[in-house]
Amino acid sequence: MSLRDCLRYWRPESLTLAMPPQPAKLPALCQVLAQSVGTVQRVAPSPLSLQELYDSIWDCHLQGRPLTSLPIRTLKQAPWVFYYGEQNLADAANFLVQYFQWLESLSPLRQGRVLILLWYVLMQKYPMRSPSFAWLCHRVDSALAASTRIKVQNVYKACQDYALLSADGPDLFASDLLTQGLREACVRRLFSEELFASQFVSHGAEFAQSLLSRALASPDNIVLLQNFIAQYEREESVRHLFPKSSTINALLLPFVNKTPTEEIYKGPIRDFLLRHFKDPRVDNRLWHGAATAALAVMERWLVAAQLQDFFSILRDTAEPAWQERQRFWSRYLSLGVIRKAWVILGKEARVAAKQTTLPRNSFADLTGAMANQSVLLMQIDSLIIIEWSHSGACRLCDENDESVPDFYLDGYSGPELRPPSGMAVRHTGNWQLNITQYIYQQTGIR
Repeated sequence: MSLRDCLRYWRPESLTLAMPPQPAKLPALCQVLAQSVGTVQRVAPSPLSLQELYDSIWDCHLQGRPLTSLPIRTLKQAPWVFYYGEQNLADAANFLVQYFQWLESLSPLRQGRVLILLWYVLMQKYPMRSPSFAWLCHRVDSALAASTRIKVQNVYKACQDYALLSADGPDLFASDLLTQGLREACVRRLFSEELFASQFVSHGAEFAQSLLSRALASPDNIVLLQNFIAQYEREESVRHLFPKSSTINALLLPFVNKTPTEEIYKGPIRDFLLRHFKDPRVDNRLWHGAATAALAVMERWLVAAQLQDFFSILRDTAEPAWQERQRFWSRYLSLGVIRKAWVILGKEARVAAKQTTLPRNSFADLTGAMANQSVLLMQIDSLIIIEWSHSGACRLCDENDESVPDFYLDGYSGPELRPPSGMAVRHTGNWQLNITQYIYQQTGIR
């Protein structure tokens, strides 16, 4: 068919390309544009230019020459190097006084541009420990308030609304960070994308982790925890903002001396840490720097979770008598004396485990035993306990015994889980009393 015939017989209804009822990407694009227009953006000079700028101003100061002897372009760019190099220009004697004398001589337009740059650098560096920091914040705040420029007034309003130039600025940011999210908290303060990685935001993030840790002392703050987890998993910038070790400490240290319920805190925190930092018993590389007490809390929670998973799987693959063993060891679990636990599943139990949400690296494989047998490897104080399912005996050995198997391996054979030393208890007669007495004799734990 020729092009002429195609055009002659074309009808609108023959068009197969469906138009969306409304633009799909435009609203999101408009939101990004609105945020970029409303925020304060500044482009820093190159590292070489920064060094040259710093050297020229520092030499002027050392030689005792007035700042006004420098080119005006140098003075306008000077805030970039106020907190740069080995010695801060802002902390040099009489430097800031001279600089503000020059600044007050400028026209309102030029003065406004420099003031905004000063504010931007203060947020970027946020040198809380600098002797000049409090003085400079006060002078910048006063100068912003006196300006009639609209952009300067917008910055001043953000400073007043969010205490950006006050000591409690990071505290307020921390609260907004946890409740509103990083982007919303930053945009409200007129921060551009570059300031998302500023020292002000970093200090706010430190306060946010402390705030979250204190909030976890109450069971009423589950929403705050959920907000934090959602942000952390959704935004890469948030993951970079919160150091791994301090995140782990903030989430676990509140529970050193107490155990929350599975639904409130324990389950969400444990699963979050496993997703992002792995099981520290198997791979502790991402746990470097975390507090020993925090690691102990996580291991305690993992022991409880593993035993519950093990009991659940064994309900389907073990004999009814296993319920007695479950009740027996659950008592020691409730006492919090089981220091370590590792699940070793036989062939049938591994099939059952696939039907659960149990991570593959949270249990080991058992070979050289009957297909329906599994093993629970535990430690109470210095006592290693090897509890077999089905017809297997319970073996109790000292941790220093060379024949005792290691924890957290990928696989075990039946013979290595039957060490010749120690005590073996068959699950007949009053076996509970026999094991209880032996544990008490060896550890003092009833």
